[in-house]
Amino acid sequence: MRNLCRGALAVAFVMATCTFAQTAGQTKDKALLDKDFLAKAMTAGHAEVLYSELAEKHAANDKVKAFARQVIKDHKDMESNLAKAAADHKLAIVAGTEKEVKDEVKRLSNLQGAASDKAYMQRMIDDHETAIQMCESQSKLGKDAKLNDFAKGALPTMREHLKEAKSIASELK
Repeated sequence: MRNLCRGALAVAFVMATCTFAQTAGQTKDKALLDKDFLAKAMTAGHAEVLYSELAEKHAANDKVKAFARQVIKDHKDMESNLAKAAADHKLAIVAGTEKEVKDEVKRLSNLQGAASDKAYMQRMIDDHETAIQMCESQSKLGKDAKLNDFAKGALPTMREHLKEAKSIASELK
């Protein structure tokens, strides 16, 4: 009987330890998700502003130029909010130094007119699809309530940008 009690206590201890470790692991994963979201969202937002500034200069289509101006405005507003969140998390994020962003800026800057319009709109479609997935994940799985609220709040804008980008892209020849 005594050995049975010890065995039951040992099993209970192991189960409690595993549950605690799993919960701690999930909390750590959520904290990593928050920081990963912050870094990716800031760098992606900064890249979209860069691409949009190029489009505003190089685009032939007035709808593309207007869309680029709207993206610049909306993403700069979001960058400001993300910068505050990064400071709260004691993260220093340097956006604009990523090789792939630099390469894409170079590629887009070499395009003019209709070719620039098509390439920029496709980039916006791809980037906004990714941004929507990131925001949905953060809003559902993140640990930081402020970041989750930011992600939820950004979704309507991201979805509207995607819808508009697809619409404009379908009109381009």
